[in-house]
Amino acid sequence: MRISVSGEGRSVDIDIEGSSLQKLAAAEATALRLLSAVPAEKPATPIGFSATSDIELSADN
Repeated sequence: MRISVSGEGRSVDIDIEGSSLQKLAAAEATALRLLSAVPAEKPATPIGFSATSDIELSADN
């Protein structure tokens, strides 16, 4: 049996032999621990550039 758990852009697949509820619960708990072991990635901060001359920035002109 294969267990697939996903969240926050990540997924964990676990293959188990048999179909007992104990094995299923253990596999699910393991998958959830693996997902929470690494913190979620922070979104990238957008960086932008603009073309501005020094004359436009001067308040004296």
